[in-house]
Amino acid sequence: MSTHKVSVLIFSILSVVIFSACNKRPVITAPEEEDAYGIVYELGATGKFREAIAASDSLLENFTMSDTLRVYLMIERIVAMTNSGNVDAALAYSDTLAEFSKKSGISEGLMQALEIKGLSNRRKGRFDEAKKYYAEAIELARAEGNVDMEQTLSDMMGIVYVESGHPLEALDFEQRALSLAESLADTTAMISAAASIGACYERLGQYTEAVDFLNRHLSASREMNPVYRIKFLTPLFSSYLALDSINAAERCEAEMEIAASGLPPYHQSAVAVLTAKSRLLAKEKRYREQWDTFCLIDSLGTHGKSPDIILTERAECLANMNDYKGAYLRMQKAYDSLDSIRKSDIDAELSELSVRYDTYSKEIEIERLSMRQRTLAAIATGCLFIVIIVILLAVNMRRRQSLRMEREKHLQYLRGLEQERCRMARELHDDVAGELVGLQFGIDTLTAEERDSRIMDIARKVRTLSHELMPPQFKEQSFTSLLVDYVGRLNRQHSPGFVVLTDEGTYDWEALPPEQSHELYRITQEAINNALRHAKPSRITITLDGNERFSLTIENDGVTKETTDSDGIGMQTLRARVEILDADISTAIQNSKFSLTITQR
Repeated sequence: MSTHKVSVLIFSILSVVIFSACNKRPVITAPEEEDAYGIVYELGATGKFREAIAASDSLLENFTMSDTLRVYLMIERIVAMTNSGNVDAALAYSDTLAEFSKKSGISEGLMQALEIKGLSNRRKGRFDEAKKYYAEAIELARAEGNVDMEQTLSDMMGIVYVESGHPLEALDFEQRALSLAESLADTTAMISAAASIGACYERLGQYTEAVDFLNRHLSASREMNPVYRIKFLTPLFSSYLALDSINAAERCEAEMEIAASGLPPYHQSAVAVLTAKSRLLAKEKRYREQWDTFCLIDSLGTHGKSPDIILTERAECLANMNDYKGAYLRMQKAYDSLDSIRKSDIDAELSELSVRYDTYSKEIEIERLSMRQRTLAAIATGCLFIVIIVILLAVNMRRRQSLRMEREKHLQYLRGLEQERCRMARELHDDVAGELVGLQFGIDTLTAEERDSRIMDIARKVRTLSHELMPPQFKEQSFTSLLVDYVGRLNRQHSPGFVVLTDEGTYDWEALPPEQSHELYRITQEAINNALRHAKPSRITITLDGNERFSLTIENDGVTKETTDSDGIGMQTLRARVEILDADISTAIQNSKFSLTITQR
């Protein structure tokens, strides 16, 4: 599809959306489905991921269409989110895609959702979770006889095994993927599987075999699009580098840069090229340029690697530049991010860097003291003694101040809990108990249908209160995973898409302490319950945002006096919880929507 045609179609969509604001939702007919899908696909294929997401949202929200087109637009939307580096948002949206695919009976949408779950967990270093989702998708593809999906998923499973350090197991899946690709006569799939097989050889240390195997497919790879071209060249580059074939590695890296020239800088494949460049610079001992390349990669935020590997690479570069302190700090962070199985692998490097840093500090101290005259030793000792006393006094003062603040926060927390218990008591007394009394006195006058309806309504209210009272397991699960479960439960109780969860920032929600996760979770519950009790929203949006500090926004379109009342018991409870988080709370009404925002100070 040409750029001009895409522009015309996008303009047509915008015109219809504006017109539909005052009329019924327009319908995308069967002959128009290909063009509608082509808009989103073309934008994603050319690297315009944000535009692809916006176009899919516009079509999904403003047009009536077949379930099949809706599923495929949702698939393109989630692929664009993943390719733009927004892995958490893609993982959250995969539940929406899976639920709608099950409801509409379109198995390919469910398989795509499972594939995205696997990919998201793989990029976070959760390899066991990734394998579980890929295995489920492969089983479904085989049951459906979907050879295309089985081939793609087998390739993905092989990549997980390679990245988790099991290249032998990966070879079985990749050889299966190559065999399926050959049966389909799919050149792109064959090159992708061949690249993964080359990566298996490279991880096994069989560099010559990797070079020989990949060179047999090199000419065919030149016909591929930039993403598959870079994927193919990456293991070939690594093998040349391991064999000290620097000239060949340089030529390979140059071809990768040419392939990436048409991709957005934040694209996963473009970042892979920068990573290859950093490895080549390290081989040539150009450590300062390697560090600059790392800084560029970090600014793009789409590494495709687990945090411990990223931190270890940076630490090695800093150590090579004699910045032992910086290397030590990064290795310590890498150590903390590893699980119990992998921690032992880094102990030796951390200990070595610690010793080198201590030795380096002592050498500087000896050199400094040797340059001073003996007559200044007494003065230096006196100054050091004074500094130690000042530091001890300052530390003691800060400790006492910290204790006072902790006690105050604890009191605020208890007050918030008391207010919440009072609210629960009022809900049970005024609402549930009142309903039961009314049912008792009027049960003889009600029909069987009316009586059943009243009982079901009371049961629903009791169930809602019980869910609010049950504490989530914040020590075993992250805030985002609990929030995804909560949103899924609400959507099952009301309707699919009633509550929408998005992550638009780079804040690391996985690193939230359990106490803060608990407070944010309860704040979200309280805000949504306020909206459900006092308004009749047709849609509730939860937006996670923030970079160094978190930001949480809950928005609904059911604006009433009660939802905007800043003096109600619900808002008082929210303010108490927000104060415990050392955060600020704000409310706003815009475009007939009420929003509540929590921002960390």
